[in-house]
Amino acid sequence: MKLSPLSLGKQVVNRLRAWRGRIAPQPVNDNQWRHELQVCQRQLDEMQDLLQRATQANPLLPAVLNLPSSQPTLDEEKAIAQYVQGGSLPWTHGYAEHKKWFVARAIADEDLLTTFRHGGALSAGYGWRLDERCVEFPWALAHLRDCGRRVFDGGSTLNHAHLLEHPIVKERTLIICTLAPEGQLPRPNLSYLYGDLRSTPLRDGCVDAVVSISTLEHIGMDNTMIYTKHAAFRECDLTAYRQAVAEFRRLLVPDGVALITVPFGKHQNHGWTQQFDRQGVQDIIDTFGGRVESLTFYRYRPDGWVMATAEECADCNYFNIHATPQFDPDHAAAARAVACLRLELK
Repeated sequence: MKLSPLSLGKQVVNRLRAWRGRIAPQPVNDNQWRHELQVCQRQLDEMQDLLQRATQANPLLPAVLNLPSSQPTLDEEKAIAQYVQGGSLPWTHGYAEHKKWFVARAIADEDLLTTFRHGGALSAGYGWRLDERCVEFPWALAHLRDCGRRVFDGGSTLNHAHLLEHPIVKERTLIICTLAPEGQLPRPNLSYLYGDLRSTPLRDGCVDAVVSISTLEHIGMDNTMIYTKHAAFRECDLTAYRQAVAEFRRLLVPDGVALITVPFGKHQNHGWTQQFDRQGVQDIIDTFGGRVESLTFYRYRPDGWVMATAEECADCNYFNIHATPQFDPDHAAAARAVACLRLELK
Protein backbone atom coordinates (compact mmCIF):
# COMPACT_ATOMS: atom_id res chain seq x y z
CA MET A 1 0.00 0.00 0.00
CA LYS A 2 1.42 3.37 -1.06
CA LEU A 3 1.43 5.85 1.81
CA SER A 4 0.60 9.50 1.27
CA PRO A 5 3.33 12.07 2.10
CA LEU A 6 1.34 13.13 5.17
CA SER A 7 0.92 9.58 6.48
CA LEU A 8 4.56 8.79 5.79
CA GLY A 9 5.64 12.00 7.48
CA LYS A 10 3.62 11.15 10.57
CA GLN A 11 5.20 7.70 10.73
CA VAL A 12 8.71 9.13 10.47
CA VAL A 13 8.09 11.82 13.08
CA ASN A 14 6.52 9.36 15.52
CA ARG A 15 9.34 6.88 15.03
CA LEU A 16 12.01 9.56 15.52
CA ARG A 17 10.26 10.88 18.62
CA ALA A 18 10.15 7.36 20.05
CA TRP A 19 13.88 7.03 19.48
CA ARG A 20 14.61 10.47 20.88
CA GLY A 21 12.58 9.90 24.03
CA ARG A 22 13.34 6.17 24.38
CA ILE A 23 9.72 5.34 25.07
CA ALA A 24 10.64 1.66 25.49
CA PRO A 25 13.81 1.61 27.63
CA GLN A 26 13.86 -2.18 28.10
CA PRO A 27 16.92 -3.98 26.65
CA VAL A 28 16.78 -5.02 23.01
CA ASN A 29 19.13 -7.21 21.05
CA ASP A 30 21.40 -6.17 18.20
CA ASN A 31 19.08 -7.56 15.51
CA GLN A 32 16.17 -5.47 16.75
CA TRP A 33 18.30 -2.31 16.75
CA ARG A 34 19.57 -3.07 13.27
CA HIS A 35 16.06 -3.69 11.95
CA GLU A 36 14.69 -0.48 13.48
CA LEU A 37 17.55 1.54 12.02
CA GLN A 38 16.98 0.07 8.57
CA VAL A 39 13.27 0.87 8.73
CA CYS A 40 13.97 4.45 9.84
CA GLN A 41 16.58 4.90 7.10
CA ARG A 42 14.24 3.68 4.35
CA GLN A 43 11.44 5.95 5.54
CA LEU A 44 13.77 8.94 5.87
CA ASP A 45 15.16 8.38 2.37
CA GLU A 46 11.67 8.32 0.89
CA MET A 47 10.59 11.30 2.97
CA GLN A 48 13.58 13.36 1.83
CA ASP A 49 12.70 12.61 -1.78
CA LEU A 50 9.09 13.65 -1.20
CA LEU A 51 10.17 16.83 0.58
CA GLN A 52 12.57 17.74 -2.21
CA ARG A 53 9.86 17.36 -4.84
CA ALA A 54 7.33 19.22 -2.71
CA THR A 55 9.60 22.19 -2.00
CA GLN A 56 10.53 22.41 -5.69
CA ALA A 57 6.84 22.71 -6.49
CA ASN A 58 6.20 25.16 -3.66
CA PRO A 59 9.28 26.93 -2.23
CA LEU A 60 7.19 28.43 0.59
CA LEU A 61 6.28 25.01 1.98
CA PRO A 62 7.72 24.69 5.54
CA ALA A 63 10.00 21.79 6.35
CA VAL A 64 8.20 18.81 7.86
CA LEU A 65 11.26 17.52 9.72
CA ASN A 66 13.59 19.81 11.60
CA LEU A 67 16.73 17.75 12.17
CA PRO A 68 20.16 18.95 13.35
CA SER A 69 22.27 20.45 10.57
CA SER A 70 25.09 18.01 11.42
CA GLN A 71 25.14 14.38 12.43
CA PRO A 72 27.25 12.28 14.83
CA THR A 73 30.72 11.34 13.69
CA LEU A 74 31.64 7.68 13.28
CA ASP A 75 33.48 7.74 16.61
CA GLU A 76 30.45 9.29 18.30
CA GLU A 77 28.15 6.67 16.78
CA LYS A 78 30.43 3.92 18.09
CA ALA A 79 30.51 5.49 21.55
CA ILE A 80 26.71 5.81 21.61
CA ALA A 81 26.34 2.18 20.53
CA GLN A 82 28.67 1.08 23.32
CA TYR A 83 26.71 3.19 25.80
CA VAL A 84 23.43 1.53 24.78
CA GLN A 85 24.93 -1.97 24.71
CA GLY A 86 26.40 -1.36 28.17
CA GLY A 87 22.96 -0.75 29.65
CA SER A 88 22.62 3.03 29.15
CA LEU A 89 24.20 3.90 32.48
CA PRO A 90 24.76 7.63 33.18
CA TRP A 91 28.34 8.90 33.03
CA THR A 92 29.69 5.70 31.43
CA HIS A 93 31.51 5.62 28.08
CA GLY A 94 29.29 7.11 25.38
CA TYR A 95 26.97 8.96 27.77
CA ALA A 96 28.33 12.40 26.81
CA GLU A 97 27.89 11.68 23.10
CA HIS A 98 24.41 10.29 23.62
CA LYS A 99 23.37 13.34 25.66
CA LYS A 100 24.91 15.74 23.13
CA TRP A 101 22.89 14.36 20.23
CA PHE A 102 19.75 13.95 22.29
CA VAL A 103 19.94 17.66 23.10
CA ALA A 104 20.85 18.55 19.49
CA ARG A 105 17.73 16.83 18.23
CA ALA A 106 15.59 18.27 20.99
CA ILE A 107 16.54 21.90 20.25
CA ALA A 108 16.04 21.28 16.51
CA ASP A 109 12.43 20.26 17.15
CA GLU A 110 10.27 23.38 16.81
CA ASP A 111 7.22 21.66 18.29
CA LEU A 112 9.23 20.64 21.33
CA LEU A 113 10.59 24.17 21.80
CA THR A 114 7.00 25.45 21.70
CA THR A 115 6.11 22.88 24.34
CA PHE A 116 8.91 24.12 26.58
CA ARG A 117 8.01 27.77 26.00
CA HIS A 118 4.40 27.30 27.03
CA GLY A 119 4.86 24.69 29.75
CA GLY A 120 3.34 21.74 27.93
CA ALA A 121 3.68 18.07 28.82
CA LEU A 122 6.72 16.17 27.58
CA SER A 123 6.44 12.96 25.56
CA ALA A 124 6.56 9.68 27.46
CA GLY A 125 10.10 8.54 28.21
CA TYR A 126 11.67 11.92 27.47
CA GLY A 127 15.32 12.10 28.59
CA TRP A 128 15.43 8.60 30.05
CA ARG A 129 18.58 8.28 32.22
CA LEU A 130 19.84 11.72 31.19
CA ASP A 131 20.75 14.57 33.52
CA GLU A 132 18.82 17.82 33.77
CA ARG A 133 20.50 19.46 30.75
CA CYS A 134 18.04 17.61 28.52
CA VAL A 135 15.27 19.86 29.85
CA GLU A 136 17.28 22.97 30.76
CA PHE A 137 18.77 23.57 27.29
CA PRO A 138 15.54 23.38 25.27
CA TRP A 139 13.72 25.36 27.97
CA ALA A 140 16.36 28.12 27.86
CA LEU A 141 16.47 28.35 24.05
CA ALA A 142 12.69 28.34 23.81
CA HIS A 143 12.55 31.34 26.14
CA LEU A 144 15.56 33.08 24.65
CA ARG A 145 13.87 33.27 21.24
CA ASP A 146 11.78 36.33 22.16
CA CYS A 147 14.53 38.09 24.13
CA GLY A 148 16.84 40.83 22.86
CA ARG A 149 20.05 40.35 20.88
CA ARG A 150 22.69 40.87 23.59
CA VAL A 151 23.02 37.84 25.87
CA PHE A 152 25.16 37.12 28.93
CA ASP A 153 25.78 33.42 29.66
CA GLY A 154 26.54 33.31 33.37
CA GLY A 155 28.26 29.97 33.85
CA SER A 156 29.34 28.99 30.32
CA THR A 157 26.75 26.24 29.92
CA LEU A 158 26.02 27.36 26.34
CA ASN A 159 29.68 26.80 25.39
CA HIS A 160 29.00 23.79 23.15
CA ALA A 161 29.09 23.78 19.35
CA HIS A 162 25.62 22.24 18.93
CA LEU A 163 24.18 25.05 21.08
CA LEU A 164 26.25 27.91 19.66
CA GLU A 165 25.29 26.92 16.10
CA HIS A 166 21.57 26.93 16.85
CA PRO A 167 19.90 29.88 15.07
CA ILE A 168 18.43 31.23 18.31
CA VAL A 169 21.96 31.57 19.75
CA LYS A 170 23.85 32.21 16.53
CA GLU A 171 21.86 35.34 15.68
CA ARG A 172 22.71 36.95 19.02
CA THR A 173 25.79 38.60 20.49
CA LEU A 174 26.91 36.36 23.33
CA ILE A 175 29.23 36.96 26.30
CA ILE A 176 30.22 33.72 28.03
CA CYS A 177 31.45 34.24 31.57
CA THR A 178 32.86 31.49 33.77
CA LEU A 179 35.22 31.16 36.71
CA ALA A 180 38.30 29.67 35.03
CA PRO A 181 39.61 29.35 31.45
CA GLU A 182 38.19 26.45 29.47
CA GLY A 183 37.90 25.35 25.85
CA GLN A 184 36.95 28.15 23.48
CA LEU A 185 34.87 27.85 20.32
CA PRO A 186 35.68 31.02 18.33
CA ARG A 187 32.65 32.67 16.76
CA PRO A 188 32.24 36.22 15.40
CA ASN A 189 29.29 36.79 17.75
CA LEU A 190 31.00 35.37 20.85
CA SER A 191 33.25 36.80 23.59
CA TYR A 192 34.73 35.01 26.60
CA LEU A 193 35.13 36.53 30.05
CA TYR A 194 36.75 34.75 33.00
CA GLY A 195 36.10 35.68 36.58
CA ASP A 196 33.68 35.69 39.50
CA LEU A 197 30.03 36.10 38.51
CA ARG A 198 29.46 38.07 41.69
CA SER A 199 31.47 40.99 40.29
CA THR A 200 32.06 41.44 36.57
CA PRO A 201 33.82 44.36 34.82
CA LEU A 202 30.85 44.95 32.52
CA ARG A 203 28.89 48.21 32.59
CA ASP A 204 25.34 48.59 33.89
CA GLY A 205 22.52 47.68 31.50
CA CYS A 206 24.75 46.17 28.80
CA VAL A 207 22.71 43.05 27.94
CA ASP A 208 19.12 42.24 27.06
CA ALA A 209 19.08 38.76 28.57
CA VAL A 210 20.99 36.69 31.10
CA VAL A 211 21.09 32.90 30.81
CA SER A 212 22.28 31.02 33.89
CA ILE A 213 21.79 27.28 33.66
CA SER A 214 22.53 25.29 36.83
CA THR A 215 25.19 27.75 37.96
CA LEU A 216 23.89 29.61 41.02
CA GLU A 217 24.16 26.44 43.11
CA HIS A 218 27.96 26.57 42.71
CA ILE A 219 28.42 30.21 43.68
CA GLY A 220 30.16 30.44 47.08
CA MET A 221 30.71 26.68 47.26
CA ASP A 222 33.95 24.66 47.06
CA ASN A 223 34.75 25.16 43.39
CA THR A 224 38.26 23.72 43.82
CA MET A 225 36.76 20.24 43.74
CA ILE A 226 35.95 20.46 40.02
CA TYR A 227 36.14 23.89 38.42
CA THR A 228 39.35 25.63 39.55
CA LYS A 229 42.47 25.07 41.65
CA HIS A 230 42.43 28.62 43.02
CA ALA A 231 42.21 28.35 46.81
CA ALA A 232 40.19 31.57 47.07
CA PHE A 233 37.20 29.68 45.69
CA ARG A 234 37.22 27.00 48.39
CA GLU A 235 34.15 28.45 50.10
CA CYS A 236 31.01 27.44 51.93
CA ASP A 237 28.68 30.43 51.74
CA LEU A 238 25.19 29.14 51.06
CA THR A 239 23.80 32.62 50.31
CA ALA A 240 26.61 33.87 48.03
CA TYR A 241 24.37 33.26 45.01
CA ARG A 242 22.48 36.41 45.97
CA GLN A 243 25.45 38.50 44.85
CA ALA A 244 25.41 36.81 41.44
CA VAL A 245 21.66 37.35 41.08
CA ALA A 246 22.11 41.03 41.96
CA GLU A 247 24.89 41.23 39.36
CA PHE A 248 22.59 39.72 36.73
CA ARG A 249 20.04 42.43 37.48
CA ARG A 250 22.70 45.14 37.21
CA LEU A 251 23.82 43.92 33.79
CA LEU A 252 20.31 43.90 32.34
CA VAL A 253 18.60 46.70 30.47
CA PRO A 254 15.45 48.06 32.20
CA ASP A 255 13.17 45.59 30.40
CA GLY A 256 15.70 42.72 30.43
CA VAL A 257 15.05 39.03 31.06
CA ALA A 258 16.87 36.54 33.29
CA LEU A 259 16.54 32.84 32.45
CA ILE A 260 17.71 30.87 35.49
CA THR A 261 17.63 27.17 36.33
CA VAL A 262 18.69 25.44 39.54
CA PRO A 263 18.45 21.90 40.93
CA PHE A 264 15.36 21.68 43.11
CA GLY A 265 13.96 19.54 45.94
CA LYS A 266 15.20 19.13 49.49
CA HIS A 267 17.83 21.67 50.45
CA GLN A 268 21.15 19.83 50.35
CA ASN A 269 24.78 20.86 50.66
CA HIS A 270 27.17 18.64 48.70
CA GLY A 271 30.23 20.83 49.24
CA TRP A 272 30.83 21.67 45.58
CA THR A 273 27.14 22.40 44.96
CA GLN A 274 23.88 22.89 46.79
CA GLN A 275 20.29 22.07 45.93
CA PHE A 276 17.57 24.70 46.33
CA ASP A 277 14.25 24.17 48.06
CA ARG A 278 11.13 26.36 47.77
CA GLN A 279 12.54 28.90 50.20
CA GLY A 280 15.77 29.13 48.18
CA VAL A 281 13.93 29.63 44.88
CA GLN A 282 11.80 32.33 46.47
CA ASP A 283 14.99 33.99 47.73
CA ILE A 284 16.31 34.10 44.15
CA ILE A 285 13.07 35.77 43.05
CA ASP A 286 13.13 38.27 45.91
CA THR A 287 16.80 39.13 45.33
CA PHE A 288 16.24 39.74 41.63
CA GLY A 289 13.05 41.73 42.05
CA GLY A 290 11.07 42.46 38.93
CA ARG A 291 8.35 40.10 37.78
CA VAL A 292 8.09 36.31 37.60
CA GLU A 293 6.95 35.69 34.02
CA SER A 294 7.06 31.92 34.53
CA LEU A 295 8.23 29.36 37.07
CA THR A 296 8.28 25.80 35.76
CA PHE A 297 9.36 22.58 37.45
CA TYR A 298 10.53 19.36 35.83
CA ARG A 299 11.05 16.10 37.69
CA TYR A 300 12.97 12.97 36.81
CA ARG A 301 11.20 9.63 37.17
CA PRO A 302 12.46 6.12 36.38
CA ASP A 303 11.00 6.39 32.87
CA GLY A 304 12.22 9.94 32.10
CA TRP A 305 11.54 13.63 32.71
CA VAL A 306 8.07 15.10 33.21
CA MET A 307 6.63 18.50 33.99
CA ALA A 308 5.66 18.69 37.66
CA THR A 309 4.57 20.98 40.46
CA ALA A 310 6.76 22.32 43.24
CA GLU A 311 4.93 20.03 45.66
CA GLU A 312 5.70 16.97 43.53
CA CYS A 313 9.40 17.88 43.51
CA ALA A 314 9.77 18.95 47.14
CA ASP A 315 11.14 15.60 48.35
CA CYS A 316 13.67 15.10 45.55
CA ASN A 317 17.26 14.23 46.45
CA TYR A 318 20.28 15.11 44.31
CA PHE A 319 22.32 12.17 43.05
CA ASN A 320 25.97 13.09 43.58
CA ILE A 321 28.06 10.92 41.26
CA HIS A 322 31.26 12.26 42.87
CA ALA A 323 30.30 10.83 46.24
CA THR A 324 28.09 7.87 45.33
CA PRO A 325 29.23 5.95 42.25
CA GLN A 326 26.56 3.27 42.87
CA PHE A 327 23.37 4.29 41.05
CA ASP A 328 19.99 4.34 42.72
CA PRO A 329 17.21 2.15 41.26
CA ASP A 330 15.88 5.04 39.12
CA HIS A 331 19.35 5.61 37.61
CA ALA A 332 19.07 9.38 38.05
CA ALA A 333 22.19 11.07 36.64
CA ALA A 334 22.22 14.17 38.86
CA ALA A 335 19.30 16.42 39.87
CA ARG A 336 15.93 14.73 40.17
CA ALA A 337 14.14 18.03 39.70
CA VAL A 338 14.89 21.51 38.38
CA ALA A 339 13.25 24.88 38.81
CA CYS A 340 13.24 27.04 35.68
CA LEU A 341 12.66 30.75 36.26
CA ARG A 342 11.95 33.47 33.73
CA LEU A 343 12.36 36.78 35.58
CA GLU A 344 11.70 40.12 33.90
CA LEU A 345 12.56 43.70 34.81
CA LYS A 346 9.19 45.19 33.87
